[in-house]
Amino acid sequence: MYIDSLEIKYKVKLRHNSNYWDKVLVGIIYRMFIGGGLVLLAHRYEMVTTDFEKMVSSTIHLQRTHSIRALTHFRL
Repeated sequence: MYIDSLEIKYKVKLRHNSNYWDKVLVGIIYRMFIGGGLVLLAHRYEMVTTDFEKMVSSTIHLQRTHSIRALTHFRL
């Protein structure tokens, strides 16, 4: 009787532990997917911001060249 109850407790404990490790494994895989997604999003955001910065800097450069041309035109 005592051995049976120990065996049942051991089986229950094993079952709980395997459930725990299943959750840990699923959590790790889930975090890898979410983390990978976040890395991709950050990379995409970085690409968008660099494109935006390039666009803004080229616009500013165009404005500067136009204003310099306008100044030289009026001086002549």
